[in-house]
Amino acid sequence: MVIRDTGSLPGRIETGPDAIDFGVSPPHGSADATFTIIHAQSDARLSASIVADNSQGRFRIQSLKSYEETTEKDSTDGTRPLNVSRGQKIEIALRFYSLLPKGQDYFEAVLMIQDVSANRPWKPIHAGMTALVGGITTILPPAVQIQQGQRLSVPITVISNAGPDTTVSFIMRSRPNWISMTPLQVSLPRGKRVTATLALAAAPTALLGTQDAIIESAAFDGKLLIPHKLPVIARVIAVPLPDLPQPQPADVCGYLEGLSGLPSQDNQTWSNWGIVDSPETVLGFLPTAKLFQPTNPYEIANAVQQAEAAGKTIRARGSGWSFSDAVLPQPAPIADVQTFGFRAQGISGQLEQDALSGQSPVFSSFFGFSIDTSKLDRSLQTLLPNILVDNRGIESLFFAEAGMTIISLNTLLDNQTPAVALKTMGGAAAQTIAGAISTGTHGGDFDRAPLADSVRAIYLVGKGGGLGVNGTHHWIEPLSRRITDRVKIHATFPCIHDTNIHYDDDMFRAALVSMGAMGVIYAVILDVVPQYSLLQVNKWSTWEDLKEEQSTARFAGLFNGSWSGLTGILRQLGIENHSPNRFAQVVINPMRRTTDGKHNCYVSNRVELPLQARSGVTPLTDFRQVAGQVRSAIENSPEYGFFEHAHFCVGFIHGELGTDEDPVHVRMRKLLTFCKGRNYPWAIRAVIDMIMTQYFPRSSNDFTPDSRRRPPTDRSQPEPVEPHEDAPSPQIDIGFKVMAPGDTSRAFPTLGGTSVESAFSFFSRSDHPGADVITFIDAVLAEIDQGVERDRVFPGGWLSLRVTGQTNALLGMERFDCNGLVELSLIGNPDDYAVVRRVEKLTLEMGGALHWGQSNGLMTFRDVEAAYRPAAVATWRTTQLQLGGSTFTNFFMRRCGLAPTPSLRLDPTSIHFDTTPVGETKNRMFRIANIGSGPLQVSLSRSPSGPFLWAGFSTVIPPGGFEDADVEFAPRSPGRQTGTLLLESNAPESPHRVALTGVA
Repeated sequence: MVIRDTGSLPGRIETGPDAIDFGVSPPHGSADATFTIIHAQSDARLSASIVADNSQGRFRIQSLKSYEETTEKDSTDGTRPLNVSRGQKIEIALRFYSLLPKGQDYFEAVLMIQDVSANRPWKPIHAGMTALVGGITTILPPAVQIQQGQRLSVPITVISNAGPDTTVSFIMRSRPNWISMTPLQVSLPRGKRVTATLALAAAPTALLGTQDAIIESAAFDGKLLIPHKLPVIARVIAVPLPDLPQPQPADVCGYLEGLSGLPSQDNQTWSNWGIVDSPETVLGFLPTAKLFQPTNPYEIANAVQQAEAAGKTIRARGSGWSFSDAVLPQPAPIADVQTFGFRAQGISGQLEQDALSGQSPVFSSFFGFSIDTSKLDRSLQTLLPNILVDNRGIESLFFAEAGMTIISLNTLLDNQTPAVALKTMGGAAAQTIAGAISTGTHGGDFDRAPLADSVRAIYLVGKGGGLGVNGTHHWIEPLSRRITDRVKIHATFPCIHDTNIHYDDDMFRAALVSMGAMGVIYAVILDVVPQYSLLQVNKWSTWEDLKEEQSTARFAGLFNGSWSGLTGILRQLGIENHSPNRFAQVVINPMRRTTDGKHNCYVSNRVELPLQARSGVTPLTDFRQVAGQVRSAIENSPEYGFFEHAHFCVGFIHGELGTDEDPVHVRMRKLLTFCKGRNYPWAIRAVIDMIMTQYFPRSSNDFTPDSRRRPPTDRSQPEPVEPHEDAPSPQIDIGFKVMAPGDTSRAFPTLGGTSVESAFSFFSRSDHPGADVITFIDAVLAEIDQGVERDRVFPGGWLSLRVTGQTNALLGMERFDCNGLVELSLIGNPDDYAVVRRVEKLTLEMGGALHWGQSNGLMTFRDVEAAYRPAAVATWRTTQLQLGGSTFTNFFMRRCGLAPTPSLRLDPTSIHFDTTPVGETKNRMFRIANIGSGPLQVSLSRSPSGPFLWAGFSTVIPPGGFEDADVEFAPRSPGRQTGTLLLESNAPESPHRVALTGVA
């Protein structure tokens, strides 16, 4: 506790702590801390700021709150002073974002608290803040076996992912009474990997079976503590008896699953980027009754078993980097009337993420269970030699758990010896491996297939019904490219039964892009290549000029790099050892220019180089960094005149355009509203241009032919902003940093942004009725232009075209040999939500496919059937029924026609009763059979009074099952009589009718 002089009577406050230590944060993560003023001795208006900061903004103030006892009295996010009364407690919430720049891992700053009231201000309070970015990965075997009374050496690998040199200590924190371990210390240099050995010993009286030993590693002077669970299987001491039974894989599996009871967290709420195109869910929020966080495949299986026992759908979730409801364990739509108010408050911006999250639990009954995969993030590379076919090297393969994020995978690959890399990836790196693969994530490398096609094998836990009662473990691999040995897989992973080791090309192609429907992807084997660098050039032009100059040549200049100046730049720099251009991207400003109606754009190309040091321009990686340049971008626009100046000055003064303390997405929303009210589309175009010039910094103009340059006095296009004026050469960096340069933290809250992506063939095709991508982009721009003119709808973002090769996945969007994928990414506001829905509709009308992980709420089963071959969809459904079944089925699948589908067959469909005397009765039976692939829910209401009578019932008939029912004819008067028996079901052809006739 620290006592400070406030400068006002009576003059002292108690605060704590004096120094704020955020401890050790993993790369690309965050850490929280709180500074508390225990007792305010006088009234004040407090503001907080961060000064003397060497972290470039990584320390952030989250909130200031004042309390009287436990009751909150005032709260602010730091954009205004906090009102404090004498005697109150003040808490300041702080966060450190551990984005790791090269060469720095220790950060310092000072929290300064000031009283801004005019009456008796406190003296400023200062508290030092420190944070260390460090990461240690320890690779242990999935399990070990030890004999009674014996010692065992367990090989481990310790990897420095981030942080300075350190000593890593290993102790056994929690253990069975019969097992012990010698403490171990490992000296770990920065950025290196070290192999070591743990020494275990088992008592002579060790109990047979499996128990978990918890081994704790401590690094960075004990600030980073990581527990590791190591299943230890005790076996009887070896004796020279040839018939001594040895544990079989099934026995080991039973041990492991039996010891993997997984507790859950109840009533947890999570959200992705937000879902704005479906009224049948709740904006991307997931209030689940049970959340599981498994650390191995046996715990995944246990979570599946718990869901099935409760009759609940279950789904795996990743980092929340999506705009789709594919991830939600929501079995059925939620009625509009129930979600209307919630959705209206979110889409209008009336409520932000925290408030919406607090309200969303009222919908928890509509959702099943969820699996958080963030703890499934270990390398399994040491196990790879144990499962490959003989004489197959591991140099071009990497084995990892699939809950690992792409950025973590890239870092891990770069730390291998020698360093390796993915062949391609998407434009972001915050997704999990499983999430990126399962939704068809891609980049702009047109000379190769997308990321999912780098997968060579999948370890998946599906629905129950395998060994024991838990989820079934599957190994899925294409027969045509087989790399593993069946016997070795079963020996290494005892819960993968021989019958669930699938060497099947069709099953593998179905499981690649499966949207979480097949089960939980626990681990994958990936193709990798030696680490490399990329050189990227960006050329400023307009979409219309690109089309005019390149369309007749089938865009050859875009693909070979001549149009962007890439070939000339390589000659100028004297670079000869490089690949052909592998990348094509066009980023378009959707707001057209006032002078000629054209749309500014950037064209980007890349070539692969041998691994080398970073050089050249540095692109912007965090949209939040340009907030301070918005005003200058508007003022430098040619449309900015006297009256516009007056309007904007008043807007800034009165806060209509936001303040410096507002989050960036709030400021952009206010700018869009302000410009819409005054019909200033040019201002939005100017801001988008400014951001584009920093995300895609133009290389030196000396390499651009004179005919392509524009006069420096022409302000119709903004001057590109070069972050490093002394380095105008093109960007060169390690490959994954060029492919995905953006921030991996959630820059915006849920609904802070929105996005849709559409997939078309780049060129028109006679064998496909859909449009080509150039025609589609023109249609989107025309739609946006019309919206600007007619409705003052100003999209706050940009349109990007990336080109990629063909995928082998049955439901991969990249269906053609040359695919054009168009992404529209916008600030979240009601107008832009409407733009996204219009682009979705246009995509489906023109024969395109929507990205599985982006906005696709308008897509139906008819659209899926039209986009993908019916035979491919049928194979995918068959595989899903075998692997995931109803356990992993959700409303997204039903909407898209991908769910197991029941089908009802009546036998007979008409019943005739022969002549029956009045007053007597006759009975006839009919059969209700489910000939479909999903459970059939069928109900029959009790018959009304009349000559035909039957009992009402409601039942569920499994696929292949049937139920028999009776109908009775009891005439009360003579003559021919007719009726209809009506059944309701969840089959597509419902309702179902049985025609009834009888003669009395």
